Amino acid sequence: MSACEHLGEQPLRFPAQDYITGQAFSVHTCRACGLVLTLPVPSPEAMSAHYPEAYYGTIEGQRFPGLVEALQARLYRRRVRRLEGLLRSGGRRVLDVGCGKGFLLEAFRTRGWAGVGLERTPYAARYGQEVLGLDIRTGTLWDEALAGGHFDAAALWHVLEHVPDPARWLVRLEALLEPGGLLLVSVPNLGSPEARLAGPDWFHLDVPRHLVHFTRATLEQQLEEAGFEVVEQWRYAPEFDLFSFIQSALNRLGLPFNLLYRQLRGVGAQLPGARDKGWHRLASFALAVPLGLLGLVATTLLGAAGQGSTLTVVGRKKASA
Repeated sequence: MSACEHLGEQPLRFPAQDYITGQAFSVHTCRACGLVLTLPVPSPEAMSAHYPEAYYGTIEGQRFPGLVEALQARLYRRRVRRLEGLLRSGGRRVLDVGCGKGFLLEAFRTRGWAGVGLERTPYAARYGQEVLGLDIRTGTLWDEALAGGHFDAAALWHVLEHVPDPARWLVRLEALLEPGGLLLVSVPNLGSPEARLAGPDWFHLDVPRHLVHFTRATLEQQLEEAGFEVVEQWRYAPEFDLFSFIQSALNRLGLPFNLLYRQLRGVGAQLPGARDKGWHRLASFALAVPLGLLGLVATTLLGAAGQGSTLTVVGRKKASA
């Protein structure tokens, strides 16, 4: 199912390519609703090729360098505290959809929340289940096991861009939340200056895993139509914004696509693809240093102006009429 039914009204924005499989795709803008889409949408069976097991990393090793994962864990705890400041109910039950290894869900647990995570495959859920001991289930939002459970908060942390029908997911989450419940959503920001300058070289484009590409206006519209009011916006996600700046710049300079990202992944998380030349790897790391210094300044200023490469919003379920 596509996020948009206006199939005849989606002019080409630019062609794009999956850096894992080499398959060609294209990015289109719908004139009717404004959504930006990856086309064609692979079937569920075909999509598995774009999510190799290495995409999730192994249960034994880290997906990213330890310093990055430690920073991410600290930021997750901070975000949970900010969410708690907006919570009206006394309950603390959270649903983390597309929870990955479970680090955000673990941050909720350390703050006293009872959490349930959802993942698409048993392999993706293994680390959170077996290492962290979290309640992570494989399945969908429409599984009967969730039908009777109502949550005080839900999270879609860099997940909504991966689904072909985000409106349907948001409506379902609205039904699973208690009155006044909160929904934490974070997605790449296609409306950012970085995305506009990088075009098909933008790190966060990530076709075809990212099927819908949001701007602030289209994300807020989707939330509004699903029954949420936006109560807070977080302007800066340092672990995403800074690296995206560096990798997008390296892509624009003509180095092998997402090379630095691929080199930084753990041994058990190496993605398939063409072999890179030694000088490409050296150039990527050498250029990452000055680009990182420049990016630290640029992304901080862009975040302060609300123009960062990621969007994070908190929506509250509206009161019933």
